[in-house]
Amino acid sequence: MSKSDLITQLAAIPENDPRLERIENALAAETTKPTQQHTLLLSKAEFVKRSGLSRSTVWRMVRDKEILTVAIREGSTRIPERELFRLGGAE
Repeated sequence: MSKSDLITQLAAIPENDPRLERIENALAAETTKPTQQHTLLLSKAEFVKRSGLSRSTVWRMVRDKEILTVAIREGSTRIPERELFRLGGAE
């Protein structure tokens, strides 16, 4: 069903129809749902490039847990973009 067909059908519903209240409640609930925030994950190389830090400094900071990392699979980690902002090295 297209949006215009739906609007036409909704416009034809009498104002005292109990279905309208259910539709309004459903629409209100939909607009109050929290939005899911996505975190951009950077490779160490991309983090080095964007932060301006040297490769060895980033590796040392990861090793010393000064930079948060996320394991995406065994042996592979990424650095959340927010770490750039935390360290003050954002573009």
